[in-house]
Amino acid sequence: MNDPSNIIVSAIYTALTGSTSLPVYSMVPSGVDNFIEIGDYNGVEDSAKDSYITRATIQIEFVKRYRGQGTKSEVNTDVNTVIGILRDGFSSSITLTGFSNIVLTVDSVNDLIEDDEEFKIYRKFVRFNLIIEQ
Repeated sequence: MNDPSNIIVSAIYTALTGSTSLPVYSMVPSGVDNFIEIGDYNGVEDSAKDSYITRATIQIEFVKRYRGQGTKSEVNTDVNTVIGILRDGFSSSITLTGFSNIVLTVDSVNDLIEDDEEFKIYRKFVRFNLIIEQ
C-alpha cells in the first residue's frame, strides 16, 4: 500500500487555490500574516485481503490578523467555502491519482483568538476525516 498524503495535500491545494480570499499554502512562508494552511495529516492503514484502505485526518488552518478589533466573518466565509469545495470535490471532481476517495467529512471546527498589544489574530482549525482506497 502507498501513502496517499502527498496526493491528498496536492489535490486540496489545487482545489482551493484561487477560491478563497486568503492565499493557500502547504508550508507558510515567513512574514505571511493571513493565510490558509493545509497541515497535519494522520493516516492509518485499515486494509483487508482484497482492498487497501487508509483512514486519515487532515487539518486546515485559517489565519487572519487584524489591527485593532476585526471580525470573524471573513474567515468564517472562507471556512464555509473550503468545506463546500472539499465536500463537493471529493465526491465528484477532485482526482487522487492512484487512489479513490470514499468519504470526506468534517470532524471538528475550533476557534482560537490571540491578542497582543497591536493585533488580534483569529485562527480557525478545521479537521476533515477521509477514507481513501487504493
